[in-house]
Amino acid sequence: MPEGIEAVHSGNRHALIFVSGLSYDNDWTFLNAPVPGNSTHWQRVYTTLTSNLVFETHIYSWDGFGRYTDDCSTILPAFDKAVGWPNQQGRPHVLTEIGLNQDVYPKDQTDFLYFKCVGQWVMERRLGWGIWLFGGSYYYRDGKANQPDTFGSTYANFTGYKNQEFLQALRAINWEKTEVEEVAEEVAVRVASE
Repeated sequence: MPEGIEAVHSGNRHALIFVSGLSYDNDWTFLNAPVPGNSTHWQRVYTTLTSNLVFETHIYSWDGFGRYTDDCSTILPAFDKAVGWPNQQGRPHVLTEIGLNQDVYPKDQTDFLYFKCVGQWVMERRLGWGIWLFGGSYYYRDGKANQPDTFGSTYANFTGYKNQEFLQALRAINWEKTEVEEVAEEVAVRVASE
């Protein structure tokens, strides 16, 4: 990783260089060593390119952080332990992939609670974030073109957004904790009444 970072930096000294974690980008615990990454080369890159490095993470409901509950009390510390190293160091940290099955949200309890907790963590830690996936279909999958993607935010033909409740939950991730809780409660009440 240090060699790649230095190569990008030598090509453009102003470039932001995104650095990924381990295990599908959901583990930063290896940087807890006395010398981050246990490498003097990494230590040099880490300290000299402070303004260029951005740490990126992916979090999905199945990543093994624990059981999602309505109050997120066990999940947030698990996030902090596994992927919170950049936050603890005061380094730029972006949650580049959060996503869920658009076809079952918010009725699927696990996805609903997962997204509520991730949203709360993003806001409390003031993280950048991005969703997986905007497009509603794969170019080619399982031997077929234009296969619908359940994680896609749009219909397969890109004619519109397929889940307005998910869009509402996304809009609530604006670093204002109270708003996401209000949206989550509003959606939960609507789902319960159906």
